[in-house]
Amino acid sequence: RQALAECSLEAEHYVGRDIPFREPLPWGFIDSGVNADYLRNELERALAGEESPPCPSDGLIDCHKCGVC
Repeated sequence: RQALAECSLEAEHYVGRDIPFREPLPWGFIDSGVNADYLRNELERALAGEESPPCPSDGLIDCHKCGVC
C-alpha cells in the first residue's frame, strides 16, 4: 500500500478487473516460447468451459500449436 501511494497508483486498477485482450501485460516482454495468440485462444476456450486436448506424448509428433515444440 505504501508503494502504491508513493507512486500515485490505485490498486483497483490492477486487481480484479478484466484485462482487454490487446492491452499490453506487464510481463508481456518475457519470451516463454508460447505464442500469444495460442494463449488468447486458450483463454477463450477456458471461459467457454471447453477443454483443450493434451499435447502429443509419444514424442513422434510435433504439433506446433503453442509455439514451444
